[in-house]
Amino acid sequence: METLSVELVEDLRNGRATRENKLAVCTGGAQLTPVDRAEVLAVLAADPDAAVAKHAEEAALTQPVESFIEALRRTTATPALFAYASRKLADKPGVADAMVGNKNCTAENLVSVAPALSVSTLKILLDDLDRLTESSALATALMKNPAITAVQKALLREVLAEATLGEASLAEAAAEAEPDVTKRQTLIQKLGKMTVSQRVQIGRAHV
Repeated sequence: METLSVELVEDLRNGRATRENKLAVCTGGAQLTPVDRAEVLAVLAADPDAAVAKHAEEAALTQPVESFIEALRRTTATPALFAYASRKLADKPGVADAMVGNKNCTAENLVSVAPALSVSTLKILLDDLDRLTESSALATALMKNPAITAVQKALLREVLAEATLGEASLAEAAAEAEPDVTKRQTLIQKLGKMTVSQRVQIGRAHV
């Protein structure tokens, strides 16, 4: 079994390796640590090459969830790993905690695990207002968590209300900044790509 260099492992983690090397990981022909293997397979499961993606998906199913959890906790965890965990591992014990505990995991990837977060992890996420306000979908998903308290629900309702206010103010803000209709549409599109917290700031500025 071939032992892969650090550089090649990094290429695999970022989807840059050759097809031959990708398939070698999928079939067990390349030697990796269990954690690196789990992350690489998660990355390859979304590979543009359908054959690679299929083999990676199948191989990932045989990996212990503990390897994925350890990979999710690393500060170097790739976006593709978070996306895979969100799609395939949301119901596995420990996965949600690891995702919430990693600041590099985006709000978008937390939506699928939000309804099942433990009380302690739920509190950690609700205390992180920057991430909480990245996505109104996350706030909506958290509302479905049976462990959520009345106070926490009130906080989420406030986040959702302010997000709506921010969105409603986009057109008004654009109209004030750009009288030209065509240019205004472009400006609205740019504003629409902002996070919820950024839109809330715009909304408050125009109330």
